[in-house]
Amino acid sequence: MSEERRRKQMERMAHEAAARFHPKPLRKSSWAIVATAITLVAVFITFYPRPSVAVADEKSLTEPFNVVIALTNNNVIPLRKVRVWLDCHDIETVGGEIKTFEFSSVLWQARTLKVNDRRDINLDSGFSVPPAFIERANISVRVEYQPWFIPWTRSRNFPFRVLKQPEGGLRLMAVPEKLT
Repeated sequence: MSEERRRKQMERMAHEAAARFHPKPLRKSSWAIVATAITLVAVFITFYPRPSVAVADEKSLTEPFNVVIALTNNNVIPLRKVRVWLDCHDIETVGGEIKTFEFSSVLWQARTLKVNDRRDINLDSGFSVPPAFIERANISVRVEYQPWFIPWTRSRNFPFRVLKQPEGGLRLMAVPEKLT
């Protein structure tokens, strides 16, 4: 009888040991994987770089390109290899002729744009058409940059429209991205 009792005790101990070292059900670890994935997505969205451009000051109604724009980095991650371009297209002159030529010129460039940095850039340094001959034009300020964690260049456009006003002056207006 002691032999049988010893054998049952050994079987019970083997069964308890197997239960202790048995892997946990997949359900518990899958929740951890889902929670980690959601956290990583939230962190990526929160820290994704967001350069922004705003018209800082309109100096003259007759010279709409003599305008200072403010470039800022509204994030906690610095941007590398920053270049600001002025892209012009669909320029309508006083005679009603639409010039479909496009040109781009670099307005500003820097190795880094740090957190909450603000750079003032003058638009007239990149525009080559005399404002007196313009009825309307579509221009955009294009910012090219590299976030420190992504090795390729990204680009973001900020469209503007120049319109001749009834009193003869020109006005520079920002255009929402959905309307371009």
